[in-house]
Amino acid sequence: MKILKVKSILFSLLAMMAVAVFMTSCEQEELSSIEAHENLVLNEGESIDALFKIAEILSKSVQSNESILPGLEDFCLESERKGHSDVEFFYHLKKDASLQRSSNTLAEIIESSEQFRSNETTELCNIPGLAFLLEGKLDSKKYSKRIYVDDGFDDSDPNTHIKYYENGVLGSHPISEVPDAKAFVVRISEAYISTGSYRYDLHKSMPNTLREIGKTNCGKSITIIDRKLEPVDLQSTDEDETRGIQTCDRDLTINKTENIKKFRTTSTYEFWRGKGEFFWLIIFADNVNYQLVNGGVQVNGNPLGYLNTGTYGNVKKDTWYYPNFSSIIWNLDNDGNRMWYVAYESDGGSATTFNLNLSVGFDPPGLGSASISASIPITINNGDDYVGSSIVEYCHDIDQNSSNPGFQYNYGAAEMYINNR
Repeated sequence: MKILKVKSILFSLLAMMAVAVFMTSCEQEELSSIEAHENLVLNEGESIDALFKIAEILSKSVQSNESILPGLEDFCLESERKGHSDVEFFYHLKKDASLQRSSNTLAEIIESSEQFRSNETTELCNIPGLAFLLEGKLDSKKYSKRIYVDDGFDDSDPNTHIKYYENGVLGSHPISEVPDAKAFVVRISEAYISTGSYRYDLHKSMPNTLREIGKTNCGKSITIIDRKLEPVDLQSTDEDETRGIQTCDRDLTINKTENIKKFRTTSTYEFWRGKGEFFWLIIFADNVNYQLVNGGVQVNGNPLGYLNTGTYGNVKKDTWYYPNFSSIIWNLDNDGNRMWYVAYESDGGSATTFNLNLSVGFDPPGLGSASISASIPITINNGDDYVGSSIVEYCHDIDQNSSNPGFQYNYGAAEMYINNR
């Protein structure tokens, strides 16, 4: 009997320990789940699925209540007046505000819909960049009842289709077709930038380029690239005159800092995506090391480096802008005789890497001349559109004494002037 009693006590203790371990494990799993939820930001595929659901719900709602559409426009115009680069507004900043010409809020229309399950409304909270863009014919008094979706379509191809919902039915048409009415696009704003992304890490080191404009209900930051260029209207000047090549002007300047003085473009490279966002990659030989070997000059190591100017938004076509972006102090002995400026229009997406090649020449003091051709890995986003590129030679005439200083470069749909500060 004593043996049985001891066994019974031991069994009870083991059972209690097992329960305690099980409860602790459950608590840890629950805590881990909560922490994971708090840090959750939906991936691109999950976000796009939510955009389609929102467009479907909204397209049904506007069939019976057209006053929703001018209410959405009011939000877009208010956001633009406050300085946002596109005519759009962020859902999480306005979802609980009454639409000015309707008795409903966006949250009541979308999140209270029978088509939205409770966990999907939680998912919306984890899409900080969710926005509504006003597109189409902006001076029209009519509104399209089609609610469009930006699912990451290729806006560089006019035959690409953009999808929309009309009274809950999915359809599409080429992006080259523009409706004769105002239309709304549900999208992840191009201005939004997620913490930890390639673009975020690039811009956070540039002063006054990132701005947090609010948070979602679950605490996700709505951070945007706030780096707009103001247009400058110019009368006819000598900027279109042909410039000659003279003795190297860069040798006559004081600090030799390279500078993108101004640019304009004949296209925003944006179909159904508002205004353009442009950036440049500046590729150059970077403090090259060389030595004389067997009577010839030998270059050591990979000699190339590059800078990303970061994104400039709010760009309209046929308008001059002055970024005044300074890059490097060009040392002819160690940086070679040419650089390569490559222009892109930013459309976001995920980071991708590829190689670019550049050939440069050197004239090392006392060693004779040398030339190299090397490649360098470049990182951009896979949705970015290539605009064009131009080789900048050291001895191009940057014409510092002119009323319009700089050397003119034309590439693709863009025109750019570079000078020395």
